Amino acid sequence: MRKQAIICPKLKFAYIDAPKCASTSLKRWIYKIEFGQTFQRFRQNNQWKHIHNCGKFAQVPFPQFPEDKKDYKTVTIIRDPIRRFLSAYSNRIVNFKELGEQTAYSDRIRENNLKFDPDINYLVENLEAYQECTNKAIILHHTRPLVDFIGEDLSLYTNIYPIEDIKKIREDLLSDVKQELASDSVPEIPKTQTGGPKLELNILKQENLDRLISYYAQDYATLKDYYSIGKITKEYQRTLDKTSVDLNQNRTLLNLKPNT
Repeated sequence: MRKQAIICPKLKFAYIDAPKCASTSLKRWIYKIEFGQTFQRFRQNNQWKHIHNCGKFAQVPFPQFPEDKKDYKTVTIIRDPIRRFLSAYSNRIVNFKELGEQTAYSDRIRENNLKFDPDINYLVENLEAYQECTNKAIILHHTRPLVDFIGEDLSLYTNIYPIEDIKKIREDLLSDVKQELASDSVPEIPKTQTGGPKLELNILKQENLDRLISYYAQDYATLKDYYSIGKITKEYQRTLDKTSVDLNQNRTLLNLKPNT
């Protein structure tokens, strides 16, 4: 693994990002700390620049750091692989319509006899085809395994945060530099990229949950101390059971016989 890490000199840490793991939020947070203002997208050479391509961040090669950064914390954020996929589908495909008829890849989607705006189960069943016909860009970028971005060796990191504990990042890093930086100069981490419906695991068919578990097998192996196949499977069954209860309650209210 070798990639560029974004550095935040004021809090003395390097951040290794991955899509659908709060990367937009962290980058906006670092930008506000380093430049003292909220990031606003801008046009440069007839191209819109957003937080991911603005070119404003100082970066260093990871995991080999230059000598003057050896004391920096190395930070990354992780997420359950299946829930990360649900987030990608909700945000990129439902909210941003990146597999719609107006997308730049519409001709290729049509040529491959794929559906526009696919439902999530159809997407899982045809995931590789969608990744290919969109030039391995948007869809592959947001759905490929997390280890493709953070690597399989978690010992490279001094601080690993499950996305559920994202607020701890600010507290932990501030504690390291509290003598040098006033806490009121470091904002709270913003919550961004919230567009799209909040999806439950039961939106997936059992066979497609199994497909995703297989696809993300290395993620689960690498993240075993944080997330597990057994846990996500139990959570999936719980959502199925809840759906069954809700349906039977509705049928009772309508004086219908419960499902058997």
